[in-house]
Formats: sequence, structure tokens, C-alpha cells
Amino acid sequence: MKSQTLRLVNQLLSGNQDSAWDIVEEALQKGASSLDIYESLLTPAMYYIGTLWEKNIVTVADEHVATTTCDYVLTRYGLAKKKPKNI
Repeated sequence: MKSQTLRLVNQLLSGNQDSAWDIVEEALQKGASSLDIYESLLTPAMYYIGTLWEKNIVTVADEHVATTTCDYVLTRYGLAKKKPKNI
């Protein structure tokens, strides 16, 4: 797993919305597309968190924090994509 994805996993599990968003922004600044963000960053991070939960490494509460934080990042990403760039 890429180090960027592992960094995102840690931020999602800690509930750190701003740091999780910063990781997505970094990827965007490096030229990542929406497909890259969804398929190469967010999806692998959430699958890994699910695996951690299945193995009882993280709790249900930890998984819920990660999911809520990921929802925030997805919402912020959606808003950022809609925002006009000239303003």
C-alpha cells in the first residue's frame, strides 16, 4: 500500500478532517484526477480500515470515525470541484 494511502488511513481513523483533506489536496496538486482520488486513494484506505475492523485491530467506533471523516472529505471534494476557479 502506498505511503500516501497509509497516511490517509491514519488521519481518517483519528478523525482529523483537515489533515485528511490536505492529503487529498496534495494528490490533486500532483495531478491526480477524480478517478485517481476515488480509486487509488480513498477506496484503498477505506478497504484497509474495513480489514482492520474485521481483524479486531480497530473498533466499530474507530471505523465509524473513519467513515464520517471520509464522508467529510468526499463532501469537501465535491464542493471544491463545483467551485468556479476564477473567483
